[in-house]
Amino acid sequence: MHQVWRKQTLSKNAILINGKGQYAGRNKAFQMKATGEILDAVERDDHIYIKGNATAAYALVSPEVARVEPEVYFFNNSFFVFVDSIDAEAPVAIDWRLHANQEYQLGKSSFRNTGEKAGFYGELLWSEGGAPSLSQETGFPGVDPSEYEGLPVSTCLTARFPNANRHRIVTLLVPHRQDDPRRIFHFVDDQG
Repeated sequence: MHQVWRKQTLSKNAILINGKGQYAGRNKAFQMKATGEILDAVERDDHIYIKGNATAAYALVSPEVARVEPEVYFFNNSFFVFVDSIDAEAPVAIDWRLHANQEYQLGKSSFRNTGEKAGFYGELLWSEGGAPSLSQETGFPGVDPSEYEGLPVSTCLTARFPNANRHRIVTLLVPHRQDDPRRIFHFVDDQG
């Protein structure tokens, strides 16, 4: 469970590049190279902004990767916008992954998850590399079920984006109390 699932990027709310995550092997020299950093963190009146650089963490496993920079915006203590920027020297497919304790309700580019007291909905607002296909899987692939017997089993949403050299993926995530579901209305400005 630890080596095959918990230590791997596929168990996180993170992206996979061509089905591969960040380096998670036992080589200490590679572990020291597979790093990330916070490039910027700002709190403003109406939002919090964080930008990271995960290029080195992915490049050891996917050497075609030139840049992996996630950005997170948290607006009005209410909702999140994620911007994932991935550049590669050869076309790569991106899996955007999000885990929850229940199954999702999936739309063409939207998803909803409802728990006992709260839930969230999300939408893949824009992708420069092409439209995603959404799927979900419950369980821990590759792990012996006896290793997680009696533990909660999560469901993972995967939004798979087609091969491209340049990906810019914008995702909206709106958490809410179960008795107060909310929607955030938006539009995409095509003025460049």
